[in-house]
Amino acid sequence: MCGISMLCTMTRTALWKHSVTGGLGRVLRAGGSSLENVIKVTIFLTDMSNFDKIVELRGKWFTPPYPADTIVEVSSLYSPEAMIEIEAIAIADTAADRD
Repeated sequence: MCGISMLCTMTRTALWKHSVTGGLGRVLRAGGSSLENVIKVTIFLTDMSNFDKIVELRGKWFTPPYPADTIVEVSSLYSPEAMIEIEAIAIADTAADRD
């Protein structure tokens, strides 16, 4: 299966403005895919108290059938301001067209 793996790290301000789909979407399009082709996400949080907000936002970022996902808490990310990191695996459009 062809795929794209990308990483999107966000600060609190960017997260609450729902900007993940903009950055994630741009990276996926550059790699020949889209949010609709995401099959798996791993979401790393520095504070699990944000879990409910992430679950709510996840429903806005993706559409059914939703990608498989894992949400985990980590002690820190690359920067003290970073509070979420999203790794997404998506099928490249050229691979999806072959089915």
